[in-house]
Amino acid sequence: MLSNAGAYVLPHSDKWVLKANGSEHVLFVSVPSEQAPEGGFPVLYLLDGNAVFASMTEALRLMTRPPHGFSPAAVVAIGYDTDGPFCKERRFFDYTVSATQEEVGTSKHGEPWPPSGGVDVFLSMLEEQVMPELERKYPLDPTKRAFFGHSLGGLCVLHTLFTRNHLFDTYIAGSPSVWWKNRYIQDVAAAYLAGKHDAAAPMKKLLLSVGEKEKSHMVEDAIALHARLTRNASNIQSTFFSVPEAGHMSVLPTLIGEAIRFFLANGTESEHL
Repeated sequence: MLSNAGAYVLPHSDKWVLKANGSEHVLFVSVPSEQAPEGGFPVLYLLDGNAVFASMTEALRLMTRPPHGFSPAAVVAIGYDTDGPFCKERRFFDYTVSATQEEVGTSKHGEPWPPSGGVDVFLSMLEEQVMPELERKYPLDPTKRAFFGHSLGGLCVLHTLFTRNHLFDTYIAGSPSVWWKNRYIQDVAAAYLAGKHDAAAPMKKLLLSVGEKEKSHMVEDAIALHARLTRNASNIQSTFFSVPEAGHMSVLPTLIGEAIRFFLANGTESEHL
């Protein structure tokens, strides 16, 4: 006979609410049970936390299982107070620069897009409130951070790479919405590439990924950006990863596993004990 044992909870995970800038964000945090290394655990910061926190955490738990896995890492996912995987209105605002309807057109249903323009306020919140607070609460290594986002989240990752390069050492942009605001991110990338960079500054790693079956402009934009960075970026190591037979959403499970490999071992699993 079955008896109800209660709701399933991800092991070693916490949920926090952050009130900032007149709104609330939900933070999902998972920290390994192992003893933290000196300096703290590497940490993956995720956008669209409601959608990807559980998948990333469970994949990481499997892929860091000794004796043949990667070294343990923590996960911090930024989400919203919703039971659904996405909060359309909030993510459109948090992950974008301001754009007029003329600059972005209408959605596939002919409706206007939600309000936009909050990305820099969002990133300031992440840098000035989220990271310092969590690094006080948990053993997180501030020198080993990755930033993961998909679609508009992927665009936000690219915006961060080109405007706040110091925040992360690894950037993972899945199916980035390069089309937003007449491809404004191309101009931001050009301004970054034209700037002067400290030759001694650490190299940044970027994983640009897209599904093979996505809209042609999504694939073409990602390939073009990767080629541009490969040619011109002296301090960004860009890698392009096309997911076979994957569409805009089905790309995510494969991308999650590839993101872990890319961040923790750059493609090579260790045999730590």
